[in-house]
Amino acid sequence: MSNLAKTIETAITTLLSQPRECVLDLVTLVRLAAGQITITLDRGKVGRALKIDPQLLPDALLRCAKGMTLKRRGVETRLIIGGEGTDLDVILLRNIQQAREWYQYILEGKSFSDVMAASQTSPSRFRKLMQLAFLAPDLLTRVTNGTQPIVFTSEWVKTHSLPADWDAQRRLFDTL
Repeated sequence: MSNLAKTIETAITTLLSQPRECVLDLVTLVRLAAGQITITLDRGKVGRALKIDPQLLPDALLRCAKGMTLKRRGVETRLIIGGEGTDLDVILLRNIQQAREWYQYILEGKSFSDVMAASQTSPSRFRKLMQLAFLAPDLLTRVTNGTQPIVFTSEWVKTHSLPADWDAQRRLFDTL
């Protein structure tokens, strides 16, 4: 590693330990495009902050482009930078588990009414969430890995119909 590279690396480490406002002040442009975020830093400000001649700073240090997606959950939207989000949707996973438990009770001979009463669930909620008990195995794996489509949430299931056919489910996932 060259002396300049070592100096820049040390200076950046020091800079990043500063308050967030100091670092944000270095940003000149943030550009959001389909599936990508690009952040450009001001050469002069970065040079002054690092105490380095700005002309010595490589362009690669001043511009960073990363893949990104928007992940919605209800009214909240998260910006996931660097590829698919791996945050598990705990609410969706809990509802899938609940639906599978309900289905098991039904297989054991309990009536829909008994299952709804035992879980204190409305018929509407029961009907919508029961769809999750029949999710295709590969799609279930995607949910448990946190790589399902960003819009596939419990809220989505409550307002849309999930096909019973696994191939139709897969086609649906491809469109979300």
